Amino acid sequence: MLFERCKFTIHDSPQDHPSATPQISSEELQSLLRSPHAFFPHSYRIPEALENIDADIYRYDSQIRRLHSELAILQNERTHAQNQQEAYRSLLAPVRRVPTEILQEIFAFFGGEVPNRLTVNRVSFPGLSLMAVCTRWRNVAGSCPSLWSYIFLRADAFDTDDISDLEALCRPLKWCLDQAGPTVPLDIVFEGTTEQDGEIEVLKLFVAQARRWRHAHFFTTGLLTDFQNLGVLSETNLSSLESLYVMQSLEYYQPDIQLFQKAGRKLTKLSFSAIEDSNAVNAIIPLSQIKDLHLEDVSFDSGLLHACPHLQKVSYMLHPRDGEDLTFPEQTSQIVPSLKIAADITSRHHSEDCADSFGAFLDSAIFPAVKWLHLAFRGVNECEWHQFNTLKFTEFLQRSKCSLTFLHIESAMISDDDLIMVLIHTPELRHFTFHQNHEEHKVRMNALQLEWVSPTMVFIKRLHACNGIDSTPRD
Repeated sequence: MLFERCKFTIHDSPQDHPSATPQISSEELQSLLRSPHAFFPHSYRIPEALENIDADIYRYDSQIRRLHSELAILQNERTHAQNQQEAYRSLLAPVRRVPTEILQEIFAFFGGEVPNRLTVNRVSFPGLSLMAVCTRWRNVAGSCPSLWSYIFLRADAFDTDDISDLEALCRPLKWCLDQAGPTVPLDIVFEGTTEQDGEIEVLKLFVAQARRWRHAHFFTTGLLTDFQNLGVLSETNLSSLESLYVMQSLEYYQPDIQLFQKAGRKLTKLSFSAIEDSNAVNAIIPLSQIKDLHLEDVSFDSGLLHACPHLQKVSYMLHPRDGEDLTFPEQTSQIVPSLKIAADITSRHHSEDCADSFGAFLDSAIFPAVKWLHLAFRGVNECEWHQFNTLKFTEFLQRSKCSLTFLHIESAMISDDDLIMVLIHTPELRHFTFHQNHEEHKVRMNALQLEWVSPTMVFIKRLHACNGIDSTPRD
């Protein structure tokens, strides 16, 4: 089609318009240019030849412009055809046949995983992207309060020098709350610094919904009680609260927990960065109802665990410690069936003072009732002693006398031989998983200078020689 439409243009070239340009070959022209003589045969015709060449160039430019115009027309027609193609294919898309009830479940799951973020630098409502797809999705998203009930608010003085920038978040927060409706439980995440003085209107609006909070996460650089607006929480009925997560850069202080003294019986999950007095906590929040406990920066003994008679899961987050501070209070529970230990193996100082917090913690731990164990290692570090401490782990198993049925090891530096040793000491194991992040795997193998090999399926073949340890999950 291009050649048919441009046939006349292409054939109507300067070659069809003979000019008076002298027929001089390239070699002759170069020779004349190097010649010391100013005159040569037909030199008087050069000006005329230049005029003819200018005319040829003009015709070439005209043809190029016409061809560009033709190409633009064809490109527009092609784009139009592609748009039609996409529209027709969309009519046949399987997602259009998904029942509305299923679509609502998908949207609800999406809303529970992706928060509505309100910060000075950006306001993001993921539900709006779904509403922009089509009329049906807009209607479904508008009737799905779960898309708007997960809210992340960052009130950070370091983000802005003008407090009015924070107050500008009031309008989008109110819109989000209106979309969620007046009764739907809210999952909230709050980040902030305590540099602001006085009340913050957006935080005041945020706290006004506290009676609807279901899962509450607080990340602050100071005490929660330093935020004037949060003070009203101590007088607020928090009967909907199911989980509370308080993480801060400072150590735990009693006033913070007092903010949640009116939490109801639904509260079954607690997370703290550090606790010094478990009895004081129990006086405010009945620990007898806690079933899931997450602890970071362990600095307490087993008193807190013993105060939770219905505890079903305990998880620890360990950070690097200096060698002289490599001790943990005793951690023991006779009833906990599920245990998770996550070790941050990224040294804050990148020095040899960074020691084996994971191994030191295991020295203090006794959990005889554990059936489900999850070990995870975060970050990348070149310290050799951050390899998986198999000796400490097997001693922990023997000391606890537990019978593991589920074991998950994530991102650990461990050899085939040590992995086999772990499996030998877990004869009741029915389910075993090992996961290693690809990038972390490469860095760690380089750090080990290839002295250890990556755990692969090769070690499975060796299990059959290890006192009957089976290589497959048992029924």
